[in-house]
Amino acid sequence: MSDYIHSGSNKMNKVGAYTNENKILLADKLGHAKVSSLKEENLINTINTVATHDTDITQLKTDMNQVRGAYVYKGTVETEYDLPLTNNHVGDVYNTSSTGINYAWNGESWDELGSNDVNLVHRTGNENINNQKIFTEGPYGTANAVTTSELNLSNGCVFTKTITANTTFIITGVPISKVATFNLLLTNGGAYIVTWPASVKWAEGIPPDLTVSGIDVLTFLTPDGGVTWYGTIALAGAA
Repeated sequence: MSDYIHSGSNKMNKVGAYTNENKILLADKLGHAKVSSLKEENLINTINTVATHDTDITQLKTDMNQVRGAYVYKGTVETEYDLPLTNNHVGDVYNTSSTGINYAWNGESWDELGSNDVNLVHRTGNENINNQKIFTEGPYGTANAVTTSELNLSNGCVFTKTITANTTFIITGVPISKVATFNLLLTNGGAYIVTWPASVKWAEGIPPDLTVSGIDVLTFLTPDGGVTWYGTIALAGAA
């Protein structure tokens, strides 16, 4: 930009100051009838300065478009729910400390840009990311064999568990304020005492009778990020 402001004495002395009407027309040609951010306001002021010289308008417009499209890092918030909803400008970017995901303001809402650790996943075929999850082309996945009493939804949504002692289940890894569901394939659940979290609600308030020797398939749904779970037995006593 400075190349055009200090373009040499031969150009600076060629033309006197433009009238206000000239400056308005110049700004309008550059696509600045509306100023949407502080950066653009500063550039408009620059236009008023360089309008007193014989400036290459096409190149100046290119420079302005490059600046207009840049992201501006504004800081860090804990979660996406802490992102500000007022006094934002297009291109403002915040990082969320809880997930590492960056969000950019598009003029109306926040767009997710991704996390600091970027993983590229092809649209087709199997993908193994961080040796934790497998992504396939369809709605497929891997069942998680539970060795403790914890059902961690960050590991998946289908769990298998063989009951060999009295067990008290806990449910973790539920996205805050999100809808979530999972299935549990429970083997020999009726052979011991199985206790469910108080957040799980059953039909008529009574947990189902489980099979002493066999598999029960149970389904759980939460509409509010795990505050309340609704449980049902989808298949009892599968041999």
